[in-house]
Amino acid sequence: MNNLMSLLTISTSETQSGSLSCENCTSNDAAKGRCSDCCALLCDFCLKAHQRFKDTQDHKIMSLEEVKKQGAPAMTQQVKCEKHKGEVKKLYCESCQQLICRDCTIIDHREHKFQFIDEVAGRLVQNLNRNVVNAVQARSKVEGTRKTVREMKEKIKTKCDNTLKEIEDAVQEQIAFLMNKEKELKKEVKKIADNNTKILDEQEKELTKKLNGLDNSIQFTQKVLQDGNNINILSVSSEANSRLVTLTNQVPYIENQPRAQDDFSLQHDRDKIQNVVENGMEIVDIVQGLYKTLYVYGKHNKSRNSYRANR
Repeated sequence: MNNLMSLLTISTSETQSGSLSCENCTSNDAAKGRCSDCCALLCDFCLKAHQRFKDTQDHKIMSLEEVKKQGAPAMTQQVKCEKHKGEVKKLYCESCQQLICRDCTIIDHREHKFQFIDEVAGRLVQNLNRNVVNAVQARSKVEGTRKTVREMKEKIKTKCDNTLKEIEDAVQEQIAFLMNKEKELKKEVKKIADNNTKILDEQEKELTKKLNGLDNSIQFTQKVLQDGNNINILSVSSEANSRLVTLTNQVPYIENQPRAQDDFSLQHDRDKIQNVVENGMEIVDIVQGLYKTLYVYGKHNKSRNSYRANR
């Protein structure tokens, strides 16, 4: 990851003003080139010394412009084995899911399954790409549900407005009987709308959280696949793959319908309105299992008889 950050810095205009320092000495002088063998940025002095010392005179030196032109391949870093001095990790043990050197295959990983890094990376890239596609599809499904939830919130608002208007009309028809109830009825309707909206707000938050998780995993994996080398990919593939699969597998269990509906309306019987007013009118949320003469219809309406019996 440090190599990718250095490459990003080299690719910006800041490089021209000496934003990168030498990584080989304590001078803090501006870096003028990079040794591919040492995987370090070097100042002018260290570049000249590098070419004079016998141990480093054959190292491959690149200017910052060459590094910038070649991109990520120029920043590829060989990983040295911690156990076997001088050996480079060129193999990947699939049994242990880690990079190993040639000597490791003889000692610690004799019975294990291992392959060259490029061969394993190619397969893992395909697997990650496939899971990115699945995650994108899952994200689309979650986004669709969130859109439905938002649309339902608008419908509830519209239904609330319409119901309020119906209430006003009913009150105006029987003003002598309904004036004292108008304010109460409006309050009940708004309460139902607010409660339903609150339920949908919570559902929307949950869906947004799922979307954020999917977006972060997708964007992170795509960034690694786009800018990282094989070593970068192998370093994060297990965690990234697990995260993508976990988030994707959660989607089928997410509710794909709004938890609350706009299924409430005003029932108005003009012939019985006086009797209704005398006995009381209320707006009732059917989801709560209540029933009154003036009530809100619901798709999951509980039995009126059951309600009365419970009373």
